[in-house]
Amino acid sequence: DVNEYALSTGFDLSTAVYAGDDEKFSVSGQESSPIDLDFNSDGTRMFVMGWTGNDINEYTLSTGFDVSTASFVDSFSVSSQDIIPEDVAFNDDGTKMFVLGRNDTDVNEYTLSCAYKVTSSSTCDDPSTIKEVRGLIDAQIETAKNFAKDSSASAFKRLSILRAEKHDGSTSQNIDINFQNPALAQLIDVMPVSTSDKLNPLQKIIPDDWATWSEGSVSFGKIGETNLSSAQDMTSLGISIGADKKVNENRLLGVVLRVGNNDVDVGTYGSAVDTDAISLSLYGSNGLNEDQFLDHVIGVSLLNSDIVRKNSGNTNTQTGERDGKQIFSSLKFGREFEYNDMNITPTGRMDGSFTHLNAYTESGNEAIKYNDQDIVSLMTSLGMMIDRDISLENSIVISRVNLEYGKDFASSSKVVTRYTSDNNTTYSYQANKQDRDILTAGFGFDFTHIQGLTISADYQKQKIISEGSIDTLLLAASFVSKRETEYAMTLEGTDDFAVGLNVAKNINGFNFTVGSNYTLMSEIPDYGAILKVSNTF
Repeated sequence: DVNEYALSTGFDLSTAVYAGDDEKFSVSGQESSPIDLDFNSDGTRMFVMGWTGNDINEYTLSTGFDVSTASFVDSFSVSSQDIIPEDVAFNDDGTKMFVLGRNDTDVNEYTLSCAYKVTSSSTCDDPSTIKEVRGLIDAQIETAKNFAKDSSASAFKRLSILRAEKHDGSTSQNIDINFQNPALAQLIDVMPVSTSDKLNPLQKIIPDDWATWSEGSVSFGKIGETNLSSAQDMTSLGISIGADKKVNENRLLGVVLRVGNNDVDVGTYGSAVDTDAISLSLYGSNGLNEDQFLDHVIGVSLLNSDIVRKNSGNTNTQTGERDGKQIFSSLKFGREFEYNDMNITPTGRMDGSFTHLNAYTESGNEAIKYNDQDIVSLMTSLGMMIDRDISLENSIVISRVNLEYGKDFASSSKVVTRYTSDNNTTYSYQANKQDRDILTAGFGFDFTHIQGLTISADYQKQKIISEGSIDTLLLAASFVSKRETEYAMTLEGTDDFAVGLNVAKNINGFNFTVGSNYTLMSEIPDYGAILKVSNTF
């Protein structure tokens, strides 16, 4: 028999109380000389080793660790390895089994096709009940939804800055980008529109009456662990490069290219989703009357994710690569009010996206195949932004704060999986189905100097009720001199970062360039200087 005892103090045998004959379970039908006992992590599988059969008998329990609910599944013989087995144990994720034998005085190791599947009659656990699997699926869904929303947000941010500055479409914010390390995609050069070699890439192909702009963002956040899914730690970097044109007094049109990298660490064992994405969007703003506007964005994206799953330390690792494509759209309606020296703008916004993730199959032991997956997302929000102009002697500062309440109310994604070791059994569940309430608060400023220097910075915190939060920092800068002088600041590198400053001026047709650079974070700092004079004949 397997007898059950309840301990009033965990692991203190002196507090054990026999649960009664009604709670015990007889294994005599399978083994007359049981010698060892073990359970899986949640107590829904029990394994009894015996000398009579020299085997391991597997049972399923409908209630974890309640042996009275046990049902026999099948037996697995170890007699080929040892005829007197004494002990059985599993690794943390149940993908390896170890049997101690007295006859040969050795430990025999067995690899299981999936967690705790000892016998041929046993079945693998539903992948959706594995917290690391669920966490990785959730991370892919959130990455897709957030990238679509961030792509729209960069365009909306541009439009709000133009309205705040009563912009006429002639000033540009330009950033030249160098992705030497995709995981550390950094903002590299700040450069005006000119004949210089370091131009905003869009400036080379767009007409002269279009203005270019750029924006960089860094986000980091955490979604807490639940009883179904592992925790997620998120870090994302994004760069937007755009161009727009004022069609008339009430209409503006533009295009924006966004590239981003999103890294999500899932759980505590090393599981992760690393996604590179690129989107192309068309955006615009229509003035409905003097103080009302309607902003709109529509775009497409491509996503590529490298996925690593580790259920328990480095014991077992599964890897995979997944591609996806996406279409998204956003609408934002607002009305501007003036109160004293402040501008108050209440807004309503709707974001929708549809993402298709391709099927992929993990490599490694206990590998899972994931079918094609569609992600539908629809979110509405109400917000308010308050900004104020502060005029200084040679510059203007526009400060702002914003508050927003959003509801993710129509999101869904069906997930279908199966183990590569069992193509006949599929598992499915509906992910990302519950409604979510999201609160966002932020503040920022734009600094514009009379000589052409523009610096923009924003910070916002997004609170997902009962789940976690995301913090985002957005930065943009440019310098357009009024005296035919160009300034460029650079920050670049992978392991050793270098900072530099270049100044260029055209005098009577000759281009004069003076520059310097200094290597940061290096054991041997490197300093350099440059003087260049050129002319085109």
